[in-house]
Amino acid sequence: MARALRTPGRTAQAGLERHPASAQADTQLRVLHVIEAFGSGTYEVVRILSNGLAERDMQVAVAHGHRPETPTDARGGFDPRVELVDVGWERRNPAIHARTAVRISRLIRDWRPDVVHLHSSFAGVVGAASRSFGHPVVYTPHAYAFMMPTRGAAQRAALRGAEWLVARRVDVIGAISQSEARTAARELGARNVRCVPNGIPELDEPRGVHAAPTTTQPLVVAMGRMEAQQLPHETIRILSALRPGVDVAWIGAPVPGSDGERAVREAGIPCTGWLPRADALDHLGHATAYLHWTAWDGFPLSILEAVARNVVVVARDLDVTRELLGPQSVCTTEAEAVGLVSRLVGDPEFRQATADDQRARLAQFGAQRMVDGWLAIYGEMLGRASS
Repeated sequence: MARALRTPGRTAQAGLERHPASAQADTQLRVLHVIEAFGSGTYEVVRILSNGLAERDMQVAVAHGHRPETPTDARGGFDPRVELVDVGWERRNPAIHARTAVRISRLIRDWRPDVVHLHSSFAGVVGAASRSFGHPVVYTPHAYAFMMPTRGAAQRAALRGAEWLVARRVDVIGAISQSEARTAARELGARNVRCVPNGIPELDEPRGVHAAPTTTQPLVVAMGRMEAQQLPHETIRILSALRPGVDVAWIGAPVPGSDGERAVREAGIPCTGWLPRADALDHLGHATAYLHWTAWDGFPLSILEAVARNVVVVARDLDVTRELLGPQSVCTTEAEAVGLVSRLVGDPEFRQATADDQRARLAQFGAQRMVDGWLAIYGEMLGRASS
């Protein structure tokens, strides 16, 4: 029977045939998300998107793995209508990837999704390898691994080759930023690239979240797992250069035994450890400024979360951070970052003007807009699949 994809205010016909046993008078879109990196920003995007789809009466399942940053109560963050399927993806090695591919193939066969949405590199490779051609597949890289400058040339070449193959196995590359979309098209020659930027619920509100009052002394924070992407040594040097007139802190956790853990301890910078999302955002809301100093990024939710709380952001100059914040809030060197942060915390009028500009630039990145965007792409994919 023909399936109707229901979206707010309209009904788009997508004539995808389904097994007679599942035929209903009023069928629902069935979306299966596949995610190995079930933690941090990618987890939040999948959670927000899945909940938004469930609220619109779509049937949603999430096949997931486990990472060190996976919330201990991952189920608690999801709408009860969203099905979570643990596929035993606990480590990154060829044997586990192969076993997971078989499990995902079985899940696709049994759950019979209309659309499969793969999130991040490992899910892209394994999911594309296990796909069944009876359904359309969209792949969202959440930052291409071969763009990581901390990896060697040979490893980056291998990752680029894997992403090139994935781009040819899936129906759509669903980028989360214009910079990621350009990478897919230019670096990989992907033929069908669409862009749906990330969004958060706090930016659906006209005025966002009212930040808690800051302390009398300015507070500048960094945020995230203290690993190579976060450039911990550079970030720690910038934070250290702001003292003693500014309080500094790192919201997140270092990798145990890493150089980053030793560096933050030697610098005497307070570190909260890994926190539940609500607690981490509460800490962020007390900050005067947020330093986002990373080696690479797909689309950092933490920037949206800070701006929604009227916390001004200073970021390292990357394509995506410039895309989000504009040239006035990004820096290319540590010295530039120290100078800009110092001016922001010392000049309340300049800080508020910058915060207002950032809020105006990012006001469009709400969760409802993100869900609308993905629903439109799913509908187009189903239309193509039935033609």
